[in-house]
Amino acid sequence: MNDDFQLISLWLAGNRDFQTGVEIYNRLGSDYMLMTMFEQGHTSYREEQLIEAMNELLLEIGKSENPIASNQTIIHEAALFVANVENHGIRASLLPNAPFKIKEAVKMRRNLYYEFMRLHALLIEQTPRKLRTEYALRILDIFDEIKPLWDLTNFYDQYLRLPDEPKVIDINSLTIVEANQLYDANYKYVRKFYDDDKKKENVLKRIEESQRLKTRLINANAFFHERLTFPTVTA
Repeated sequence: MNDDFQLISLWLAGNRDFQTGVEIYNRLGSDYMLMTMFEQGHTSYREEQLIEAMNELLLEIGKSENPIASNQTIIHEAALFVANVENHGIRASLLPNAPFKIKEAVKMRRNLYYEFMRLHALLIEQTPRKLRTEYALRILDIFDEIKPLWDLTNFYDQYLRLPDEPKVIDINSLTIVEANQLYDANYKYVRKFYDDDKKKENVLKRIEESQRLKTRLINANAFFHERLTFPTVTA
């Protein structure tokens, strides 16, 4: 293998000094977003991302030199994998064979984290008040957007599978009591999140479902919530 391959291998096998790793990645890597994030200094998260980026870079260099990996290369990569597990732990969501949905979640999570760091840095600077408010509100949105991504990847790391898809409720199979309970639950959900643009799709689904529930219960002369009126949906 060439000198670049050996250089990265030595860094991964050594004490993995953060600043040294950043200098190596800036010279050999190609992801500008990661470079910018690394330049902001050491954190546990950035160290984890640097190690992952260096492992990926090592594999890319190895494949470009020899598309059909030799036994020596395979053994070397296996040794690195074992070292990562023993010394740092490893997340299944970061492995090359992770499902596409997981890889996309990891990518989106990184992008949101980078955006958060950029906005946070701008807040510290002498930014006009109007922009500071805009940046602060966006940071709050980022917290909301990044949580389900972490929930998804953490689930995969723990169970090595994707979460089950939400079950579609067949309202015709519900008992009278269950149908009324669902109508009440939908009412509370809609009232709480009606003005939340992020939940608009779910709100509309619940309103439509409740209309069908109400029709079924009225036809059965078993509708218990005459006083619960849903907001009008505007186009």
